[in-house]
Amino acid sequence: MGFYNNEELPFVKKCEGIILDAKYSNKITLLRFLNQREIEILNQLKDDTLLYIDSCGDEYKRVIISPFEIKPEFKTVLLKLNYNKKYLEPNHRMILGALMSLGIERNTIGDIYITTGKDVYFYATKEIEPYLISELRVISHQAVELEEKKEIEGQIKKNMKTKTAFVASLRLDLITAQIFNLSRREAQELIKNKDCKVNQRIIDNTSYELHEHDVISLKGYGRGVIESIGGLSKGGKIFVNLAKLI
Repeated sequence: MGFYNNEELPFVKKCEGIILDAKYSNKITLLRFLNQREIEILNQLKDDTLLYIDSCGDEYKRVIISPFEIKPEFKTVLLKLNYNKKYLEPNHRMILGALMSLGIERNTIGDIYITTGKDVYFYATKEIEPYLISELRVISHQAVELEEKKEIEGQIKKNMKTKTAFVASLRLDLITAQIFNLSRREAQELIKNKDCKVNQRIIDNTSYELHEHDVISLKGYGRGVIESIGGLSKGGKIFVNLAKLI
């Protein structure tokens, strides 16, 4: 068992119920897209039930909980967004915002990818595919349409803006301020307000110590990551490579 924040307890209780159904009622449950923290929680709770994790996507994946071995069917689809590339410059926030404006739940959508050729792909649950194809017609005043694809064609673009910095420590408030170009006080207020997640887990401790490859999500600002931690300067400050999703 792990330690869970209050915000995680509803998900924990839901998982406990599903696992009990698997153990005592032989029920197989297909979950919608889970983030890596939620998958970590499931692994901590699963007991002797089996977890099947979809291979589609990187950060968000569908999971099946089963009391016995099965051939899993995840009912995940890959959709491509067709649009006039002359008039639209897509980014992750734009695409996710357009999808959420349709009134769907976040966990029906998986990872979003943009290729170097500006093609947009994303994973979705099979059951919501007809609604998305029917309703997603315009993004930023430009006509769009969706079609199902078997695989992503082209090279996925790394939508990260990188920077280097020397920091006094690896405290959450200091690194958050650096990544998102905030004052330390602004970063502290957001963290205390529970608007900050580290590796998908809400952290409200401003002095929380970060590590290499930790992913920081800040509500309203996006996501960033500590790509690497280097040596010390003559003044004793730590050299870090940081990146922000754009």
